[in-house]
Amino acid sequence: MEAVFLQLLGMSYQAGVVVCFILLTRWVFQLCKVPKKYSYFIWAIPYIRFLCPFSLESIFSVFPKKQQLFQQNPIGQVASQNLKNSGLSFIDFSFLAPAPENSVDPIQALIVLGSYIWLAGVVLLVLYSLFSLVKLKRKLQVQIGLKDNIYLTDGIDMPFVMGIIKQKIYLPSSITKEEMEYVILHEQVHIKRKDAAIKGITFFVTILHWFNPLAWVAFFCMESDMEMSCDEAVMWQLGEDCCTVYAQTLLSMSTGKKENRGIPLAFGEGNVKGRIKNIMQYKKPLFFTGIFAGILIVTLFLGLLTNPVTTDISEETNTEKEKESVILQETTKEITVLGQEELPIEIEITMPQIMPDMIVGADGVYLDYAQNEIIIFHDYFGLFIYAKQINGVIPVSMSMPENIWQSLEYGIVGAVDLKAIGCHYTQGDNYCEVHVSVDGSMVYLHPINQEEMYVYDVYNKKLIKQKYSLDGIELFDSYVSLEEMEIVNERICSANGIFFENGEEPYYGYLIGDGTIGSLLYLEGDMLVPLFVVPVPENPVRPLS
Repeated sequence: MEAVFLQLLGMSYQAGVVVCFILLTRWVFQLCKVPKKYSYFIWAIPYIRFLCPFSLESIFSVFPKKQQLFQQNPIGQVASQNLKNSGLSFIDFSFLAPAPENSVDPIQALIVLGSYIWLAGVVLLVLYSLFSLVKLKRKLQVQIGLKDNIYLTDGIDMPFVMGIIKQKIYLPSSITKEEMEYVILHEQVHIKRKDAAIKGITFFVTILHWFNPLAWVAFFCMESDMEMSCDEAVMWQLGEDCCTVYAQTLLSMSTGKKENRGIPLAFGEGNVKGRIKNIMQYKKPLFFTGIFAGILIVTLFLGLLTNPVTTDISEETNTEKEKESVILQETTKEITVLGQEELPIEIEITMPQIMPDMIVGADGVYLDYAQNEIIIFHDYFGLFIYAKQINGVIPVSMSMPENIWQSLEYGIVGAVDLKAIGCHYTQGDNYCEVHVSVDGSMVYLHPINQEEMYVYDVYNKKLIKQKYSLDGIELFDSYVSLEEMEIVNERICSANGIFFENGEEPYYGYLIGDGTIGSLLYLEGDMLVPLFVVPVPENPVRPLS
């Protein structure tokens, strides 16, 4: 439901922009004395945007070109996919990026809450509309057929058309014979143009977008233009001499009491004051007025119903490709070059930026490996390799003076900023699965929505991007869940543990702490290893001199 809500937001935003253009055009039409049928017709544009999740592309689109957005944001990436053609892709949604210290994204929580509020609003409005319809039908239980599809009844105050397929005209019993002529002509125009169906559809669209004030503005203005254009059609048939009597009929039929605005199509609705003014000022339009309106309408359809043309990679110039190649070479070391990026390639490693008081993820840190004096663990804040010594390198995990660097026997010997490669998600559709080889020499990072994976070489400290495949690789698999360990400890910070069995009583390894990165400890049997004391320095390893 969240994806539907996000897509609806994109459609609603774009349609709202279109409504502003239509309101401006409507004002221009009014200044130029353009018949209201043209104003009524152009309301089709925003309602197509409100309803349709996609649109064609053209160079005439008034919307700005799409840009790369929602980078490294699980909510944004879902929204980007759902709103690919909805128009929101040109808005800067960087504010949606989750705070790095939080595993549970507050923006995601807001979107979930917003989707439920939206659904509740839709349900309430639909129920209210159905209640109003049932209430109205009860008033129509006693009716007298006048002729054809015209009926008289005592239960109503104003005339209206009701029905979609078999439409009926209902007149109040108090209507005079002179008023009846104008009212019936007015309602017959509605029936001929299928206005009842149009109003029903637009009212349903307004319910879907009830949270958007511009959707309600569009509905009321469209309804007003519908009624005014219908008034003008009646006066076109009867001539300008009927304007005064017709205005008086409209005034007498407008009681000020409104039924539900979506049902039915009532004669006395739609800005009665504006309608009477429009009737009294009515003049048959000039031929050139229609030409002007037609040209402007075609322009509006091209500009407002299309999205900007997106540049296809295959159509880029050679110069642009060369620029991209230079940028690529600055950030990666290509192993194979065949005119475009070929896998595998070596990726430049970005060190994670952490602070001791940063909190761990809500689901806990993930312990990926613990064997042979090597501990590998990760969370949204990065991947870390802790060891006593690897290949003659003494690790450094604290900001120590140089004169005692050599005395350290343990620490962080490698680290990777997972956010830099899009592997920092620990839940959701962009979840990154992490596996370690059985000897602890390789870490395999795979965002499940991608066909590629990243391989971190623990001993050589290299990061390779290649096609996803774990075939033939023997993976470390001695993981156990907290339930399996049957350990009750309020300080447990790892989402899992490691099972150990050395011929004696089995024991476990897992991470504990008070919920902050700086407090993380590795507990294995009687051994307790502090993993962090202060932030990891820019160069976390120092070769032996």
